[in-house]
Formats: sequence, C-alpha cells, structure tokens
Amino acid sequence: MTLPGGIAAAGGDPLFALRETLRAADGGVSAAQLAAALGLSRTVVDALLAHWQRRGRVVASAAGGCGDGGSCAACASRCVGATELYRWHDTPPTRTVPLHAAR
Repeated sequence: MTLPGGIAAAGGDPLFALRETLRAADGGVSAAQLAAALGLSRTVVDALLAHWQRRGRVVASAAGGCGDGGSCAACASRCVGATELYRWHDTPPTRTVPLHAAR
C-alpha cells in the first residue's frame, strides 16, 4: 500500500503530516505503515497517534495481520499477531459542558 502525504507536504509538521496521511488513506492504516510513509520512527508515530486519539480524531480497530490484504508471511513490516489499524474521524465526539458548577 502506498500512502500519500509526507512531512514536507504538511509544512514540515509531523503532527499534521500524520493527519493528512490518514485522511487520504483508503481504509485503516497500521502504525508501521504510517512510520514508513512519513519517514518517522515508530515511537514518534505512536505518540502522534495518541495525541489525535485523545482529541477524538483517530479511531483504532484491531485487525489480524497488517490489513494490507496480503499474508503475514509476505509482509515487509514483520509484525506479529493482531495489528491495530488507524482511521481518521472527521467529526470529533461532542463534549458536554455543565452550565453551572455544583456548589
């Protein structure tokens, strides 16, 4: 799977590069695929994904293998077992704000 995007396309900001890459991806994308597409370490990609997940913009779902349609034996990422696939969620969850504080 070839992912569009890149850090240069997002003005040099890895956070927004990850966002644009997920927006442009068709279906779920693994963290290993994102790291390869963006040229970032897996640790950095995990931190960026955690940021967007806290904001309600990235949704993770478990999938067997890498989700690229191939078998694990032919996979270049050498992942083991189930892999989380990440998708961009354009509408963040609504937050309720109390009108007044309890006294």
